[in-house]
Amino acid sequence: MAEVKSITVSRSARVNLGNYEGLEHFISMSADLDDFDDEAEELQKLSAKVERSMVAMLCRSHKVRGKQSKPAVVAKHYGLSYVPKVEKE
Repeated sequence: MAEVKSITVSRSARVNLGNYEGLEHFISMSADLDDFDDEAEELQKLSAKVERSMVAMLCRSHKVRGKQSKPAVVAKHYGLSYVPKVEKE
């Protein structure tokens, strides 16, 4: 019988808005694995997906406040490892 495992990856970041105000961003994703999936590989893929999503959310947060920032700069500022998604041909 196949055993199903579940993995969850979460990230959070706080954006300082000034005047003693801040904004919390939180992302959590989970995946179900079966016997044929490599757990380390799937965890790495899910972590990269969560970090790309967090960087995109933080970039939108900066844009709403009138700041234009590149994803690589935002990722570095918040200590995230941002790797752009490569489209398969």
